[in-house]
Amino acid sequence: MDQCVCVERELEKVLHKFLMYGQHCDRSLEELVQYVSGLRQELSSAGHLDAELSATLSLVMSQCCKKIKDTVQKLASDHKDIHGSVSKVGKAIDRVCTNS
Repeated sequence: MDQCVCVERELEKVLHKFLMYGQHCDRSLEELVQYVSGLRQELSSAGHLDAELSATLSLVMSQCCKKIKDTVQKLASDHKDIHGSVSKVGKAIDRVCTNS
């Protein structure tokens, strides 16, 4: 019975990590959408949509791309970390099955 409690405990940890990861993804992606939308609005209001970008605007666009890349890499890394927790649940189940 203790082994089942162990599996349940590991499962609760994984479910909590998934919940936290989902909320973090939602916040991060919403921030990116707002950032890019604001930048687009600035470019639109300044009349730069079809014009060639100045050095300053080019730098701002590069920073925007870097911010997007960094955020996506962080989310991917966090997602990868969850796999270790899922593996722990599998190992806990295996221990229950082999001891039965």
